[in-house]
Amino acid sequence: MTNKNIIIKYLQNHKDKWVCDDCLSKKTDITPRQQINQIANRLRSNNIIKRRKSVCSFCGKKKKSSSFKSMKSGEEKVDEKSGSLPEEDSIRESSERTNLFQKAKRAFKAGKKLKEAFEAGPGIFGHTEMPETDPPEGVKEGSYEHIMFITMTVSIDYMRDAEQLWEASRKTFEDEKTNWIFYPDKVVKRGKEELKDAMKKYDLSRKPNKDSKKIWFPIAKTFTKYGGDPTNLFEECNYDAKKLYKKVKGPLKGRFPYLSGSKILPTWIRILFDQAGIEFKNMNEIPIPVDRHIARSTFTLGALQGRYSGSISDVKSLINDVWKTACEGTEYYPLQFDEMLWRLSKEGCSQRENQSCSLKHKCPAGNFCVDGKVSVSSTEVVIDTGDHSLDKIEDIDKQNYGRRIYSPKSQSEEIESNTFQSKPHLDPEDVLVLIPCCAEKEVTQDYFDSEKSINEFLSEESKSLLNEGRNECSEDLVKESKPIQIQAFGRYNGNLYSSSLQFEHPPSGVSKNCRFKSVVSNMIKDKGMHLLIVSASYGLLRPEERIKDYNKKMGERISTWRYRIPKILADYISENDIQAVYGFFGRTTPYKKIIEKTEWSSLDVKEVKLFYPINYTGGPQRTVPTLSGKGVISLILFDFNSEEMIKEFKKGKLDFDSVI
Repeated sequence: MTNKNIIIKYLQNHKDKWVCDDCLSKKTDITPRQQINQIANRLRSNNIIKRRKSVCSFCGKKKKSSSFKSMKSGEEKVDEKSGSLPEEDSIRESSERTNLFQKAKRAFKAGKKLKEAFEAGPGIFGHTEMPETDPPEGVKEGSYEHIMFITMTVSIDYMRDAEQLWEASRKTFEDEKTNWIFYPDKVVKRGKEELKDAMKKYDLSRKPNKDSKKIWFPIAKTFTKYGGDPTNLFEECNYDAKKLYKKVKGPLKGRFPYLSGSKILPTWIRILFDQAGIEFKNMNEIPIPVDRHIARSTFTLGALQGRYSGSISDVKSLINDVWKTACEGTEYYPLQFDEMLWRLSKEGCSQRENQSCSLKHKCPAGNFCVDGKVSVSSTEVVIDTGDHSLDKIEDIDKQNYGRRIYSPKSQSEEIESNTFQSKPHLDPEDVLVLIPCCAEKEVTQDYFDSEKSINEFLSEESKSLLNEGRNECSEDLVKESKPIQIQAFGRYNGNLYSSSLQFEHPPSGVSKNCRFKSVVSNMIKDKGMHLLIVSASYGLLRPEERIKDYNKKMGERISTWRYRIPKILADYISENDIQAVYGFFGRTTPYKKIIEKTEWSSLDVKEVKLFYPINYTGGPQRTVPTLSGKGVISLILFDFNSEEMIKEFKKGKLDFDSVI
């Protein structure tokens, strides 16, 4: 029974009571509590329950509560046994931005067809097995060695080519000189530096510092508390997949970096169940790790149909729910379809154009492929499929789907409308944005919950170099009767930091006025993007770092930082496995000149671009910082695709040049 049906059944059995979300979560054992809120809101939209602020019948507190809605004559009744509406397959999921219909039976048939094709031939566009299928030579399936091989490999399975990763892991395991890295006790004993070197031998680690020191070493250290054996953790959870999932995502989350993630954790549990034969129960309770590929294939197969414009995050629960509903009462569980759906999208559905797929005749599930608009990227989802005869909301103007139109305030000419077709090619955690400080400083608000100093991201040598420079600049700090320290992002308030992008027709989830500080701070907090501020008195600093007021410009401190900043910056990039660096400075400023001295050729990065505005009107002291701020916002909204960012600005008679 799905969580939705559990809630319906519980409220139906307590018809005369109002139940708050907290109590409903405890009574139904549905966590986190936010799930109750999301599901209950949809049920209210479907006219199944009542929802308002009321006194809870159980805790006595006045909070947002739910109660079963007695059906009037002529209305559909909820089935007494299942707790669902008569036609589960035609349930309409609607909210302010969602108008989608579940097609659970269709989803099951399509998923089964894909699984049969994948396992028995002809495959899904040539792919017939998963890369994790074969254990290393001499390793018995289900053995301790097999479990550790799977666990270690899955823990660093992010932004990687799966075939390359698993092949590199096999080579590392089969080499007696590097085999030790799979065993927690040996990892802790030999330390982070040896681990880093061993993981590089067969290219198992693409981001040496991150994969070794920040991911696998902490995980291995955690497993030593379980005797170095994950099965002791499984036993502690009674081999219950749901309990294991909750424990790793909950109280143990900090001890399992990345492995506790919403994509990697379900994958780990599935591979242990399928390949190592771990007898987990409640596998049907583990959600499919929804990314753009799972979302795209779910929509193209018609498992969810209707109209929608918004983000993937807002429909993740619907996608998981339709596959969970599809598997109820069968021998299947949702995660079994994960690899097939991912392959279908990556090799087939991503080629879809003009509201239909040209590869339909080659696809094993081609007869399930729906016509209509299916546009899915990492930032936006636009769907218009299926029969809309039941729609009660106003028709959405199809010409405006996905359009983002904005006008920089400082320019009279308007940038014409443009459909975003960004190419997400970088994880925000791999991106570093560089910006200058500014003369205008105020005591405003903190934008981050916790303080982070750049020292937390540097080697000991670079920490000393930075502190030397800061000590030289200590006399710059304004002498105050009560020295006030505030996070740098709140302290700086110049034109760059107060800039914004305006949208005439913003897509769902995007504000009409995108403010620099809001967009950037959210990207840092939610996605892990790196941002460093180049400062005359502090050298380099993180936006979360607390600083005092000062009144020096970089031109006055260039002798202090000319050689220090490039070395510190290079160390930051190396220590944090940065893959792309984007700087925004004025063309002739000392900030840009110092950053250019960095020895980029010695760093293992994919892209380095230092942008500066050109072809603008207005005074440079105001216009250049303002346009730089708009450039940062645009770069983020274009998924760090700098070519798309520049192309967009050129349409508004603006331009950025860059040095590499």
